[in-house]
Amino acid sequence: MSSHPVQKKRVLWINHFVPYPPKGGLLIRTHGLLDKVLDDHEVTLLCLVQPRLLAPYFESVEKGLSEAKEFFESRGARIQFFSMDNEKTKWHRLKTAGLSLITDNPYSVNWLHSAALKAAANELNYDSFDYIHVDTMGLLGNLGTTLPADKTVVNHHNAEHTMMERRAEKETQWAKKRYYAIEAKKIGRFDAQMMRHYRNHIVCSPEDKNALSKLVPGMNVDVVPNGVAFKHEVERTPQVGKLLFIGGLDWYPNHDAITYLLEAVCPLIKQHNIPIHIDIIGKNPATSIKNMASRYDFVTIHGYVDDINVFYRNAQAFLCPLRDGGGTKLKVLDAMNYGLPVIGSDIAFEGITVTHNESGYVVNSTETLFKTLCELVQTDKNTESIGQKGRQLVAEKYDSKTISERYSHLISEYN
Repeated sequence: MSSHPVQKKRVLWINHFVPYPPKGGLLIRTHGLLDKVLDDHEVTLLCLVQPRLLAPYFESVEKGLSEAKEFFESRGARIQFFSMDNEKTKWHRLKTAGLSLITDNPYSVNWLHSAALKAAANELNYDSFDYIHVDTMGLLGNLGTTLPADKTVVNHHNAEHTMMERRAEKETQWAKKRYYAIEAKKIGRFDAQMMRHYRNHIVCSPEDKNALSKLVPGMNVDVVPNGVAFKHEVERTPQVGKLLFIGGLDWYPNHDAITYLLEAVCPLIKQHNIPIHIDIIGKNPATSIKNMASRYDFVTIHGYVDDINVFYRNAQAFLCPLRDGGGTKLKVLDAMNYGLPVIGSDIAFEGITVTHNESGYVVNSTETLFKTLCELVQTDKNTESIGQKGRQLVAEKYDSKTISERYSHLISEYN
């Protein structure tokens, strides 16, 4: 990072959701990146409104938008909200998914269509900005190649095409498998087309940088890690055998992970009578998950919980058996930040430099996951020491304050 004072820039920040409140993966990454940028620069925010992202946290969408506006204006930013044409009802989303089968663009681009945002963008004087941050590739379906490429940087929360490829590979239903495979190709084709015009990008992990570089070699790709606000003090009263998962259960990688846990791992826990209790927290759990969980008296589905501190405090470890998804998992960094050792797959730890049996437990099969759980409750396996090393890793590499400061300096030094 430069030791010189930050040079104030005029920043246009275009987002596919309202980055408030800082709860949940997408919200935490963007809110965290913005933190120091708001202090150091003159920021104009253009945000699409996704009602389903706001709904769990506010009594109404209008209340959420009002609080978000108040927050960002108190930080000196100008902010505007724009409706999404395909987010009005579930029927609109289903119609968009169907129409995406016969269009060149993928669903992720068609879904983010906003006539209001497109019209507003066409009226902007881009000469009045020094730096333009586009928070996801799909927004370029509205913006096309109209932005000045020399001062536009596209953020990637994950490498979308590789995430969709994974989903296609593991899907067992032929029709869905085919749909996801087609979507993966469309995403890759759209991203490659736009990357030939917009050559400056930021990603949250080296894995995502490698995936983008394979699409179009020669891109300018900076790794700006995901981060969480480091907690300098945490209270731990762990109970042996008390395990925790936190993550939105309407997000398919989380849904898949919990389904796998309930179908493959919980029967083994029950069969061998292992003294374990699993708390699963996350908004919008499917009926199928609730029904599967009801078979086990050692599993509790909580749904959305406003105050999760007591769960972090009392859990012995955090379970994250992801088999799908992309990007760096903020749920994992959150757990590490609270001092919980994380038991997770390679996918769970993507972008996080965890060392097995030192700062976390890397497990990639049902057998090794079950064995690790047994060792945890039978020997206590020095879990607190591993949790503390994970916390230290967050402090050193994944503190959102430090990451936001670095991004602010990147903007300041951008020419």
